[in-house]
Amino acid sequence: MRKYCKHIFLIVPLFYLVCNIGFAQDLNSSNKNVVQKAHDKSFFKEDFTLSDNGRFYVKLFSVDTPKTNKLHHWFLQIFNKNEEAVNFGKVELTGFHAVEKSKKFNYINQVNNLCSQGKYVIGFIKLQKSGTWVLDLKIEEFGKKDTVTLKMEVVE
Repeated sequence: MRKYCKHIFLIVPLFYLVCNIGFAQDLNSSNKNVVQKAHDKSFFKEDFTLSDNGRFYVKLFSVDTPKTNKLHHWFLQIFNKNEEAVNFGKVELTGFHAVEKSKKFNYINQVNNLCSQGKYVIGFIKLQKSGTWVLDLKIEEFGKKDTVTLKMEVVE
C-alpha cells in the first residue's frame, strides 16, 4: 500500500492541471481544437438527410472549409428514426469524386465515435481534387442497417 501512496502525490496535481486547462479552453472558444468545435456544433432536423430505408437521420459536416492538399476532418452526426443519438453504430464508407468517378476516396481508417451526441469523426483527410465528393455510407446500429449517400464540397 505504501508503494502506491507516494505516486498519488504526483497524480493528483497532474489531474488538477489537466482539469483546469480543459476548463479554460471551454471558456475561450478561440483555443478550442477542431474536435471540440465539432462537439459544440448543433443542427436543425431539416439539416439532416434521411437514410434510404428511413432508419437514420445523418448530417455530414466539417468545422473548417475543406481544401485540397490540406489535412482536415469530416464529421457525421447520426440519429435513429426515434430521434435518439446513435452512439454505438458502425459506419463504413466509400467515396468518389462526383465528376471524375475514377478519383476514389481512399480512406483507410475506420469512422470513429466522437462523443455521446451521435457524432463520428472521419479524420485526417487529404484530397488532391476540388469539387464535389460523394460518400456512400453503410450504417448499422444493433442489427438495424441502412445506407445513405452524402456530398461534401472541397475547394482549392
